[in-house]
Amino acid sequence: MKIIYSALILFFCTSLASAQDLKLHLSVGGQGMAEGELYPTLGAGIEARASRRWTVFGDFDYGLSDNTTLDGNLVDRTMLSIQPGVRWYFREAYRGLNVSVFGSYFRENTDPAGIISIPNEDRTNDDLGVGFGLGYGAKLPNGLTLGFNSGIVRSGEDDSSIHFRLQLGYLF
Repeated sequence: MKIIYSALILFFCTSLASAQDLKLHLSVGGQGMAEGELYPTLGAGIEARASRRWTVFGDFDYGLSDNTTLDGNLVDRTMLSIQPGVRWYFREAYRGLNVSVFGSYFRENTDPAGIISIPNEDRTNDDLGVGFGLGYGAKLPNGLTLGFNSGIVRSGEDDSSIHFRLQLGYLF
């Protein structure tokens, strides 16, 4: 799994260096976990056109969930997600329906919200995974872009997560 993830990051960095167009975006969305938790997320990302229909991208999300439960106990959770990948547009880059393949690094921190104690080794969870996504993008006037992306990630620990994002970007 680490070899696949390292290869995706290397491909992302080399493709970004030779990019033809560059899009920066901000996003709002959600990240759903296997145990049913949903994190509202804020994020940022970069996407670069590699050819007429292919782009490489990197998305970064941060989420906070107060007063959730873990094994029946009240906890506060934060998460960070990093997803480098490639996206193929059916029409042309940044326009229309698209599919994507991406790697995922997910870090979740859990802090007790009450009097309970959670061992330090159980407070942080790191996961690597590979995911597939579906989305739609549109170019707006004045270089603005609007997009929606969703995806499912499968990690090495047989866990799954889903995400969805609404993105507003600027095309340079």
